[in-house]
Amino acid sequence: MAGATAVAAVLTVASVGSLRLDPVPEADFGIGLTALAWSPEASRQGAIAALGAVLLGLVVAVLAVAAMTVLALSAARASARRLEIVVRRSMGASRWQLRSAGLVEGGMIAAAAIAVGAPVGVAGAKWAIATWPGGAGLASIGIPAAALLGLVAVMLLGALFPMLSLPRTPRIVTRGAIPHGFVVPIVQFGISLSILVAAAQLTRRADGLIGDTRAVERTSGQIYQVREGARPEERAARYTSLLRQIGDGTFDVVSLTSPGASVGLGTVDFVITDCGHCTQGGIATPLRIVPVTLSAISRDTFRAIGVRTVRGRSIGDSDSWSSTRVAVVNEALARAHFEQGVAVGRKVLVGRGPGSAWFTVVGVVEDRKAVAFGGALQPPSALYVSALQLPPSAAELLLRPGIAGRPLQHAEQALQRALGRSGTVVRRVAEAERLREEAAPIQWFSRLVRLEGVIVLALSVCGMFAVMLLWVNALQPELAVRRAVGAQRRHVLGYALARALVVALIGVAVGLWITQMTVGMLESAVIGPSALALLAATLAGALGPAWRAARAAPAAGTAALEGAGF
Repeated sequence: MAGATAVAAVLTVASVGSLRLDPVPEADFGIGLTALAWSPEASRQGAIAALGAVLLGLVVAVLAVAAMTVLALSAARASARRLEIVVRRSMGASRWQLRSAGLVEGGMIAAAAIAVGAPVGVAGAKWAIATWPGGAGLASIGIPAAALLGLVAVMLLGALFPMLSLPRTPRIVTRGAIPHGFVVPIVQFGISLSILVAAAQLTRRADGLIGDTRAVERTSGQIYQVREGARPEERAARYTSLLRQIGDGTFDVVSLTSPGASVGLGTVDFVITDCGHCTQGGIATPLRIVPVTLSAISRDTFRAIGVRTVRGRSIGDSDSWSSTRVAVVNEALARAHFEQGVAVGRKVLVGRGPGSAWFTVVGVVEDRKAVAFGGALQPPSALYVSALQLPPSAAELLLRPGIAGRPLQHAEQALQRALGRSGTVVRRVAEAERLREEAAPIQWFSRLVRLEGVIVLALSVCGMFAVMLLWVNALQPELAVRRAVGAQRRHVLGYALARALVVALIGVAVGLWITQMTVGMLESAVIGPSALALLAATLAGALGPAWRAARAAPAAGTAALEGAGF
């Protein structure tokens, strides 16, 4: 079952490749940006790559815990089958015959695992590709094939465990199974704990990359995605005319932004802030180079996205092409890169080269968590400029009708008149649909990350339970001796559970050491639940056989000892 589950999990994720989404238009603000700037589309592609790496990391965790479970169970079974192997050897079976039988047994186990897991994995891969909101294709066969071959090799090795120490000549059968001691369950616990911690940290990393799918309440608005090919000053004049024609109270919200600004995406670039009397590490830093998310907005944008102005004022219609360049910053930028957090009245240099300009900060707004896919990769500092002063070549116009407003045809006619021959409406989409488009890849990755995390946890817990079950079963002769010489039931039960607790405590120490060596910094919020889950599986696996041994009559224990050759 461990092998089949691992096969299904690996094929589901590793078979999906070349994920693509509809591109976000890249806006030309008419100002020179630095060579380090990246577009909203680059943020989205970066999110796909980062979350894909998290999924592959979880696949490795699934493979590791499955392999560890198979090897630990094989080691436990090797002790239990020692009497069987010695009997077969004493009856004349050759070493080659026994090892060939082990290979056949391992091959049958591997074939069963693939037969059960492969159809589930193929169906999972088809489901994943079908539910991805953009384009997707099958990955190369290399990764899934290597994973399957590795699992087969582990299963073959596990089946050969009882045959690794065969005597060269047959010998008389003297005793039965010998308990294998603390080593196997402790190693199983420690490695499982380290894998669970790594998987949990990967899941937390995914949560940070996925971002927030909750958006402020939206009405039935419409978004027009437009492209304007005129020069910057002509674009500014046409956008001004457009806002004047449809901003007469007919619509409740009229917001013109650069692509993605309404959902938290923007162009990331480095700006220079006039910090004032600021120091860093004892060194004066009056000017600071800061990465920011740059967005062009209009008067109603902050109201449309539910962001309040906390100091100063917002962007207005008066902030036109010919007026003084102004900007609004968020609280994170104001707090970190302006003297005493006072940003209003200070300046920010945007762009490089001849097109660069100093913008006067006129307001500070609340920090906003991006709801767009890829928004979590953007810097926390945000800079908002007027869409009439830095008119983007690609823009989004959000319209929300008023209670008694005219229909959208009025706005569409004004839009066509304002854009002229050089502008086009690329797409019209409902605001709710636009939000669903951003949430779809977030939800897709969230489902797969949660699924892989659950599989890792289930394999670890079930593997630990099975190992402890076999381990305490191997202790039955010792428990029978204790029961036969007069130990009470609670003493036998307490003895077995105490040893299981020792396994858990030493396993925690081993797991923490392995985690520190491989993963790095330990987080108690991640370690605690993982250790408790494995501890519960350890005690549960030991409880069943210990309870049976405790309830057995002393005479039955003596008979069991004699039958085992003790």
